Amino acid sequence: MIVPFKFLFYPFWTPHDYVIHILNGQKTWITSHGTTTLRKGDTAFIKKGGYIVRQDFSENFCLLIFFIKDSFKLQLSFDHIYQQLSHAGKDNNLVLYHLKSNPSIEGYFKSILSYFQLNVPPPEAIAKLKFQELLYILATEVDNHAAITQMITAESSQQKSLEQIMSLNYMYNLTLENYAELCNRSLSTFKRDFAKYFNTSPGKWLCEKRIRQAATLLFSTKLSISEIAFDCGFENLSHFSKSFKMKMKITPKAYRAMHA
Repeated sequence: MIVPFKFLFYPFWTPHDYVIHILNGQKTWITSHGTTTLRKGDTAFIKKGGYIVRQDFSENFCLLIFFIKDSFKLQLSFDHIYQQLSHAGKDNNLVLYHLKSNPSIEGYFKSILSYFQLNVPPPEAIAKLKFQELLYILATEVDNHAAITQMITAESSQQKSLEQIMSLNYMYNLTLENYAELCNRSLSTFKRDFAKYFNTSPGKWLCEKRIRQAATLLFSTKLSISEIAFDCGFENLSHFSKSFKMKMKITPKAYRAMHA
């Protein structure tokens, strides 16, 4: 007998910020700042990077996604939008911003669906206008202003971007090419800038950060060792156990027993 999945956990990453609107069903994002479940009618802004996603298969799932490239942000003028923003409660360290809705915002997403009935994609000029329209409508809710500030801000400080992106994404099993793309760099430039800023190689830094996070989870949670290996970005349990013992001089199981 085949038993269908009720839930499925899987890693996900994107080199672009994005806005999502849930049309039906629900999905859970597990980020460095915690766990957020979005349901039908919910809207959120999520920064580029890696996540663990839990998909609920108890009902059909459908959503709209608006990917926002930094290069696209630089093409647009946001002077009028900036004048609307209060900047109250601005927090640029969040990964996911749950956006407040209203009838105008709900109407906007319904209008977007009509473009899916076209045989060809809409012209880029229309896409730019629709994105600006989305920002203006979201700005009608003061609670959304911190998120909008992040939406329209392209990374201006490469050093800040490097530190922030690595700190938020070290626990995800991404390739160095993925990390370089997140930081808007070529692989060679990423490695050079990383060594200059962190005084070590990306591989060594990632391994140490992941092991320290795993050590914390071993004595502070009841997660299985396999779950901890997955949550901390290791390829598999064998890789985790070998790396942990090499760094900590003790196996994960023995480390947990020692701190019980």
